[in-house]
Amino acid sequence: METDDKEHVAIVFERINRAGVKLDSFQLLSVWSWSMDFDLQDELNSLSYELENFEF
Repeated sequence: METDDKEHVAIVFERINRAGVKLDSFQLLSVWSWSMDFDLQDELNSLSYELENFEF
């Protein structure tokens, strides 16, 4: 399924997650922000690498 409509994504996700697996805030943000051109985890890893010299 390919769509930018978050409502449709939420419906599909809800149906897939019938087991009721609890997600933390980061997991939810990752789901909502993911696209073929953007992955939150990759972006945060890059940012973390860039900030290493500043002891963040």
